[in-house]
Amino acid sequence: MLALIGSDYLIARNLIGGLVPATIVVAAGLAAPRAGRLGLAAACALCALCAGAWILGAGEAKFKREDWRSAVTALGPAAGDRVIVATPGWRGDRPLRWYLSGTSPLPPGGARVSEVAVLGMADSRDAPGDVRTPRAGREARPPGSGFQLVGRVDAERFTLLRYRSARPLAVTPGPLQRSRIDEVDAALLLQRGGR
Repeated sequence: MLALIGSDYLIARNLIGGLVPATIVVAAGLAAPRAGRLGLAAACALCALCAGAWILGAGEAKFKREDWRSAVTALGPAAGDRVIVATPGWRGDRPLRWYLSGTSPLPPGGARVSEVAVLGMADSRDAPGDVRTPRAGREARPPGSGFQLVGRVDAERFTLLRYRSARPLAVTPGPLQRSRIDEVDAALLLQRGGR
């Protein structure tokens, strides 16, 4: 009712606790002997409505999650030590550490690595339904001198740039943050090679 006048304060996840009791009450009413065929027809219609909403919602981009598994597959194994610059940083730290063993936050003083992977994941936090995948421009910013762009993947849910150097070079958080694809702060992770 409040949404009709412009004051919608409903947060659906706050209603999850009441879903089971409400479902039991509705099911009991529809299954009551007095409901008869009308109750059966209403139960079938309600099931069809719920199934339809679920099917239509499954195709909506705003309900899709980040595809960290595909991004990690595109990263592949680390031949040597590498840094991963992942945006959005507030979300990227945990999934990457989960999928990539031997990964830890980059020390404040930086590290010596032979590879830097710059990863930009799709982010839907701007507005509901506004899902965008950040894309690096033609002049992507390398993480430092001595690194050359050796690969690029523009997938539906992420963008990945891979930079390599002939020998391990020192990298620090400042230039790594400037090489990120998106405007938001990046998570900086160090992955030891061969893990």
